Amino acid sequence: DDMLMHMLYAEQQRLDGYEEAVVHPQKRKSLFDKKVLGSREGMVEFQRGDLVQYRFNQMDNTHSTEVKLAVRWSKPVRVAEK
Repeated sequence: DDMLMHMLYAEQQRLDGYEEAVVHPQKRKSLFDKKVLGSREGMVEFQRGDLVQYRFNQMDNTHSTEVKLAVRWSKPVRVAEK
């Protein structure tokens, strides 16, 4: 009976941790978006011909050491259309 209680407690802790891992980034994004959109600059809109860079995020969720030296940003490119 005591063993079952410990196992159930451990499972609940795991589920609570998973929920926090899902909810926390959503809260952070929401607060960040609110801060950025409420700032003086607000939403950034790029115009045709502007130079921009985009981020390569395919390897963001990997723990490989090769990622440490990988190129993370594109070369500057021009916006083709709005």
